[in-house]
Amino acid sequence: MEPTWRAVASKLAGDVSVGAIDSTKERALAARFGVRAFPSLYLLRDGAAYAYGNRPRTEAELVAFAQGGWLDADPLPSHRAPNSGVGRALGSIAAAPGGLAATYRRLHHGRGWPALAVVGLLLAGPVALGLAAVAAADAVVTRSARAGAVAARAAAAAAAAAAAAADDRPHAE
Repeated sequence: MEPTWRAVASKLAGDVSVGAIDSTKERALAARFGVRAFPSLYLLRDGAAYAYGNRPRTEAELVAFAQGGWLDADPLPSHRAPNSGVGRALGSIAAAPGGLAATYRRLHHGRGWPALAVVGLLLAGPVALGLAAVAAADAVVTRSARAGAVAARAAAAAAAAAAAAADDRPHAE
């Protein structure tokens, strides 16, 4: 497919940027797209991604798709479109293990840090974030519980006052 792809890139030069990704090396990006077969072709446009699918893979068909044929295709859901906000966030999450491994190698092998110190440093961030999330959730739940208790006490006091007022009224016999 490479000769066809180069010809398509040449024909679309200046109008559409054409590129190729090696999914064996860019695993996080392939995961974001949900690549299951090779080659998988996509058009990214205006925050949406369009899969080329099972259309003919001729130069003319590929050029036609890039120049407007994509209008007949349904965009991928936002969580699979790597150029959407959701796709970018998911891509960052998918790329995190590789970044952590690279940081470990750089600190342990490159700078000679003890393995335990590197692991402790790499775990400190997620642990701190987790503790902050628990503290924030606790503050919200506690505030909500306090508001509920105050409302319950106010309702009980109002009910007691109403009952006392009812007892003070003269009764007809």
